[in-house]
Amino acid sequence: MQREVVMAGGFADRLKAIRKRAKMTQEGLARAANLSLSTIAKLEQGEGDPTWNTVRALARALSVSVAEFDFEEPEAEPMEESPAPKKPKGKK
Repeated sequence: MQREVVMAGGFADRLKAIRKRAKMTQEGLARAANLSLSTIAKLEQGEGDPTWNTVRALARALSVSVAEFDFEEPEAEPMEESPAPKKPKGKK
């Protein structure tokens, strides 16, 4: 199951700036991150929200931490506690 990333404004600009700082083309980043060129182009244009797996793939390909994109790795989702079973009503 892939987690969706809640986008804060500016991801597109950060991605483009980090890619250019790494002296990579969109094509080179797409290859390195194992993503399509159209995915990279759309993300840099601010179209769509990347999944967490996509953000991690981009960070690995660019040799940066996901924090460079102003994201922190999401914590594991807490397990919901089940309520204690109710005692059956009836005669004692």
